[in-house]
Amino acid sequence: MIKRLRPTHSEETLADMYSAPYDSTKWDEHNHRVEWTIERLQLFLTLRQEITSIADLSCGDGRIIDGLETNASKTKSDISMKGGESIERMITKISADLLICSETLEHLDDPKWVLAAATKRFKWICITTPLGEDDPEKNYEHYWGWDLFGMSQILEQTLWAPRWVDTLNESYYTYQLWIARSTWA
Repeated sequence: MIKRLRPTHSEETLADMYSAPYDSTKWDEHNHRVEWTIERLQLFLTLRQEITSIADLSCGDGRIIDGLETNASKTKSDISMKGGESIERMITKISADLLICSETLEHLDDPKWVLAAATKRFKWICITTPLGEDDPEKNYEHYWGWDLFGMSQILEQTLWAPRWVDTLNESYYTYQLWIARSTWA
């Protein structure tokens, strides 16, 4: 399943929705999800010693990249902040061995474009997103929902080779975490 949940919000609505930096500590479920993601990425980094640079272009405050114990150089940007650059713009300006894109794709008007652009600039990607979201009323910020098969299709269509998938069942959402390798190189 790949489902468009709603039309794109107006610039005014987006400016209002994302007028302040995101506080990831407000909800226990989100705190648990961040720690879960950090644990999986830490294991991945242990297995992939060649990762020397990491970029986090997620919606949020950078807790995931900040929580990683690594000697890799780190670049982070909360792409949701008012006045900040969009992920579409940032994705064309930086490159790294690993891109973290946590709870972000569902907010984008064209996530396939972002993934296709990223495959040319990053060797690996870590994506987290709700699993099987199909109710447009569940979160007014989300434009997209997909199940595991839908996300695997999008990754393969944008030249990413999935290497690891995991899920976390929380009370509000079940989340999917993907780590994929770019096939561009």
